[in-house]
Amino acid sequence: MDISPEPGWDRLIRFLRVEQGIVMLLGETDSGKTTLARYIVESLIERHLPVALIDSDIGQSAIGLPGTISVKIFRHHKDLEDFGCERMTFLGFTNPATVTPLMVDMTRYMTLIGRRRAGVGVVDTTGLVTGKLGKVLKIAKIRAIRPKHVVAIQKENELEEILSLIREAKIHRLRVSSVAKRRSAAARRAYRKRKLQDYFKTGSQCERIFDSKDVQFLYRGRPFFLGEKEMPDGAIIGLNHDNNTLALGVIKGIEGRSVLLQAPLRSLRGINRVVSGDMTMA
Repeated sequence: MDISPEPGWDRLIRFLRVEQGIVMLLGETDSGKTTLARYIVESLIERHLPVALIDSDIGQSAIGLPGTISVKIFRHHKDLEDFGCERMTFLGFTNPATVTPLMVDMTRYMTLIGRRRAGVGVVDTTGLVTGKLGKVLKIAKIRAIRPKHVVAIQKENELEEILSLIREAKIHRLRVSSVAKRRSAAARRAYRKRKLQDYFKTGSQCERIFDSKDVQFLYRGRPFFLGEKEMPDGAIIGLNHDNNTLALGVIKGIEGRSVLLQAPLRSLRGINRVVSGDMTMA
């Protein structure tokens, strides 16, 4: 994928090459955050600098799956051939407004993983930046991950209210590309559906997991017992070891204290958490 840099991008690359650290990208939906993130990754690995990409855009994830926060470490150009994640954590929602505290916590968790393994960590974020909720979410993320740099991609001054509250990070202001294309809500839904369909094509098989003292069921980060909450057929769940989602599954039925599911896993060994949300394959 050839990317033509926008004004200011190469200056940013030169700065990051020297300063390094965690870089958080801010911008509305379809402002070009993910394209810039990929350009940063490509440019820095050309200069032999490993880069962690932390994808916290749960609605339009680039390297991960819908409803997840994910991370991948890029060291060589061959790593770009598979633009997928190494580790992910499933939140169960694609709307950040419904799961803000958990989203902040899991973004911090994945950022810590990236920070330990690469000189530069790029945090891609959702397009929720306006209104009270947008401001609260972004400031909470900034305080949680403590980025060294914040890159604000603006059409005009729509991010300035958030930027005025940042005290410690270096702020880099860029303009939205004139060729940036807006996608409709229907196009974004189709993107999510296609990613999930492709994922579950890869050797899914039926398994059964039991509600027991060894397996905790979670919804919005809070535990519940099987039967306390509706989990319809077709619902998507995360199969976790602690915070790490090893695979997503699709519920095929509930029988007593067990869940029949389909997932691209050879075994459920090590699964100690089942994460539920509002996502389905419908």
